[in-house]
Amino acid sequence: MAPPGGDKDIIPPELIEIIPPNGSTQFKGGRVELKFSEYLDENSLKNAIKIFPLLSNAPDIIFKGNRLFLEFSDSLPENQTIIIIINRNLADEHKIKVSKGLQIAYSTGESIDQGSIKGKIFYSKKGSVNLWKMQDDLDSLNYFNRIPDYVIDANDQGDFEFKYLSKGFYKIVAVDQSYAGVPILQDRTPYGLWWKPEIEIFGQNLENINIRIPEQKKGLGIVSAKSLGGKWGQILFFDNIDDVIDNFRVNIYYEDKTKAVTSIFKDPIDKKKINFIIDKMVDSNISVFIRNDIKSLNDTGYVKIKMDTTFDTTNIKIVHPFPKQVLKIENDSIVPLKVAFSNLIEISEDNRSFLLLEDSIPIKYNTSRESPLSVNITPIENWKPKKQYYLKIYQDSFSSDYSKGLKDSLITIPFSTKEYRGFGSLVIKSEMKFPNQMIAQLKPMDKNVSFFSSSVNSLGVINIEKLPEGDYKLFFFQDLDGDNSHSAGNFVPYQPSEWFQEYPDTVKIRTNWQMELDSVKINMKF
Repeated sequence: MAPPGGDKDIIPPELIEIIPPNGSTQFKGGRVELKFSEYLDENSLKNAIKIFPLLSNAPDIIFKGNRLFLEFSDSLPENQTIIIIINRNLADEHKIKVSKGLQIAYSTGESIDQGSIKGKIFYSKKGSVNLWKMQDDLDSLNYFNRIPDYVIDANDQGDFEFKYLSKGFYKIVAVDQSYAGVPILQDRTPYGLWWKPEIEIFGQNLENINIRIPEQKKGLGIVSAKSLGGKWGQILFFDNIDDVIDNFRVNIYYEDKTKAVTSIFKDPIDKKKINFIIDKMVDSNISVFIRNDIKSLNDTGYVKIKMDTTFDTTNIKIVHPFPKQVLKIENDSIVPLKVAFSNLIEISEDNRSFLLLEDSIPIKYNTSRESPLSVNITPIENWKPKKQYYLKIYQDSFSSDYSKGLKDSLITIPFSTKEYRGFGSLVIKSEMKFPNQMIAQLKPMDKNVSFFSSSVNSLGVINIEKLPEGDYKLFFFQDLDGDNSHSAGNFVPYQPSEWFQEYPDTVKIRTNWQMELDSVKINMKF
């Protein structure tokens, strides 16, 4: 019987010896030896080692277990700092990758260039940074269409550093790691720009060159679209569009180029979806154009949908509330109970569609039509905590042109309440005066929900009210385009990123407490 193995190796390989030493001058070519703490995976060498700037004769790479040999030509450019960059594709024999990108420099002259750029990528996935040294004025306009001059992978915390940079002007772009080292495809590459147009290097060490890559693609981020029968259709987006749907301009055209009369409305359940109804049924394609009127850049979307004139033959279902749901209630406002349906509905006007009970006692309520898919029910007097409620829905009060009606003549849905939700607040004061158009955003650390945000008030402070108890990350940005969200920049038309800064500590919000952050430092220097 074979002996049991030891603990699984999870320690990344480290570079432990370099010959000639890193930083050597008067380098005339020949062999460079790199020794690692672990035996390497030979298959991981592909695309793991890059030489910058690009040489006319790339070095041969020889694999020898835990050693790599790079054989350089003896005809290297004069007075040039040559950088060997090892990215995070390099792994040991156990498939454990290096923890960060590595840089080794030699000079064919008497000195090593000493300029450096250090910063952090803010991105939920693995990121890399592309860097271009500007050649001329035309290059500064089209640099992103060529292979970058330097590339480095950020570590797991997003930190990166370019070392040994020569004097000159540079452009920097953060990208998803799978797009590192290649020209930028604007419509496909997840990228973020810096908030300044360029970086000038003259031997200094620059820090806090921080870049954010947005989670969604450029534009509106349409994922899919479909017909739901008849005149009804639905569009799914990459991100939550609940707060911006009122800014959407939706134009729909039939195949004969005539414009449809269109109504759009929020989906009652999924905040990434919008629904639309057009003015006639067609068994053909329609073209949907969407624009966010608040965005100053190319925030548009287009999709083609094959409409289906057939109808759903199943009965309408109640998709919200679900049985035994707990309604989150508040002490200072009455939270409506949303009743959402699986299909478009018509509802009778006699207000006898529902019966609302507290235990067995009927209670008075008002109804409001939220959309063709939903109705809000609001009691005249506020919900009571820790109570059992029942909603009764009568079949004969509802009809649909798109589906069969409710299956049962009477549907009863039990739901309950707990204690009133508790809220806190946050007041933020800057060490200096807040810059113009400054926005603060809070995002819960343990929930996939929207940001809470606020701008500077007339007293020069930022006050965010009605925050549920919990731990938050705090993020500042300068909202120059006025759309209440951070813009990560654009190539064509060119627009740099909006300045941003992440507050280093976790913000802890507690019920019935006003938390104050005094003398927050806003650093817009670099």
